[in-house]
Amino acid sequence: MLSAVTLIGSAQIGNIIKPIENVLTVTQVDGQKSLLDNVALRLSVGVTTTQSTLVNTPEQLFDTHPMSAIGFGLGVQWYTPRPDGSLFNKYGANLLYLFQDGVDGLKGSGIGLFGNIDIFQLGVDYNFTLKRLSLDTGITLKF
Repeated sequence: MLSAVTLIGSAQIGNIIKPIENVLTVTQVDGQKSLLDNVALRLSVGVTTTQSTLVNTPEQLFDTHPMSAIGFGLGVQWYTPRPDGSLFNKYGANLLYLFQDGVDGLKGSGIGLFGNIDIFQLGVDYNFTLKRLSLDTGITLKF
């Protein structure tokens, strides 16, 4: 994974905070294209809309909490050009450091791995404080 991040970082010259149009130039050309031609390493922020944890009690199988965590981290994003020439993020993968928002009484922090299609994310996280693994859905914003 580290070598993949290194390759992608060098493919877009390490400019993770510049506007994406200044980092990538993706063209729709037939022919040979590298896998890294339309990939950029970007800062990302994620908000979980649902966080489901396996409980496995006779009463319920999952314990689900809405809007329970926010996080920030790095994402590897794949872009494609629109007809007007602007770039559109089709999908990506994000590694986020998550903080429980405390609204539902849960505390702690953890790390999550999320895939995104456009802004919608699906992934898993592990809360270090509560020592639990959760399945999450949410929204990812890329910068």
